[in-house]
Amino acid sequence: MVGATVLSGWIVRSITNGTTCPATINIMVLDSLGGAIVTFPADVFVAAAATVVDSVNANGATFSRFAEVIPSVSFGACVPGLGSQVSTDITFRPMTLVSVDLENLSESFSVEETEELNRSDLNFDELEDAIDQSTLNSATIALTVVNSADMPLVLDNFTIGAVRLDAGGQLMRDGGGNLIFESDAGGNPILITIADPGQTRLAIPRAQGTTPGTASVSVQAAPLVDRITHILLADERVAFVASGTAEASDGSSGRIVLGDSVIVQYSVVVGLDFTIPLAGIEFEVPNAVSDGVDLDSAEVEDIVDRIVSVGGVARVENFTAFGVEVRAAFAPDSLADSVDVFVQPGGFALAPIVVSGPAVDANGVPTGSTVDSVGVSITPQEASVVLASFTAGIRIRLLPGTGGGGRGVIRPNDRIVVSAGITILVERGGQ
Repeated sequence: MVGATVLSGWIVRSITNGTTCPATINIMVLDSLGGAIVTFPADVFVAAAATVVDSVNANGATFSRFAEVIPSVSFGACVPGLGSQVSTDITFRPMTLVSVDLENLSESFSVEETEELNRSDLNFDELEDAIDQSTLNSATIALTVVNSADMPLVLDNFTIGAVRLDAGGQLMRDGGGNLIFESDAGGNPILITIADPGQTRLAIPRAQGTTPGTASVSVQAAPLVDRITHILLADERVAFVASGTAEASDGSSGRIVLGDSVIVQYSVVVGLDFTIPLAGIEFEVPNAVSDGVDLDSAEVEDIVDRIVSVGGVARVENFTAFGVEVRAAFAPDSLADSVDVFVQPGGFALAPIVVSGPAVDANGVPTGSTVDSVGVSITPQEASVVLASFTAGIRIRLLPGTGGGGRGVIRPNDRIVVSAGITILVERGGQ
């Protein structure tokens, strides 16, 4: 790489005349090619046993590789005493790289960028428990590489993987200092190659004035995102690690200026396409609070004493790709989501309702829906729970659908609708 580095800052010189003679001094600051970096005021007069300090603005000064300081001292007719001397001190402060001009680009360097992920980055809502027990089949990482430098880049053998963090927040490495990437069941690192379609490299054009060069690519990364999701749901620390080689080797010329950067922007889109185990997966929905028929305790006791019979029907409509088992329980009073309605004193639970899943195609997409209902038998005392304020809790178990091998896709309009009706016959009379 041949060129000149442009500086911004100040060069300060301190000249001390340790002789008994006045001196006239000239100092030149040269780069390694013999070119002057900056010119100080010539012929500085320094009295005997005195020090002169001055500085020069180095904005726009250029140099190649390193600088050389060459002093020139004249004492006129005076002869300094034996052992006395003139000393100079040149300080580059603060010198800041502004730009580097490049010719015949042929440079390559290793790249390793990391970004820790957080559980808050996940947003599966009520499906979080279901996802945690399943395998994600679809996840796309969309990347845009932004290059603000006046030189093109090529990312070669560039991959994204996942590395756990240790207790100190550092990426975990083996004894040789190599990153320990998350691996698949066969022990092979899960690495997603970032490249142009059909290629092994990703080209990023140079900036055009103030408009950066960009390159975008989308990659299917379900195995990597599935592994990261389960790590985060287990409240463990993990980071994306992008690594490979960046090259500038097209033989052209260009410039890097202060503030130039190469930024990788990414987004992850997870399709709700997952495979569940044969035993199914269970998750809870938030508790639902109701005022019942809005009776006070005295009115409830009066009606319960006169109940002749209680009957009911529970109905489940299944628009998902999975079979569904629904369990419902009811308990007195208004209870928070953190309270397990199924174990509350004075409550009751309905018998499980199982609805088979619709047929699905090879990709797990449902081809229809299923509906089922079941009669519900409730005692008068259990019925009293829903006459006043009560809380309903529902647990749903998703079961493998028909024909998908446990794989299913949840579409935006898919849903499970649970409804129930209770009929209470009461004798006349009472208060």
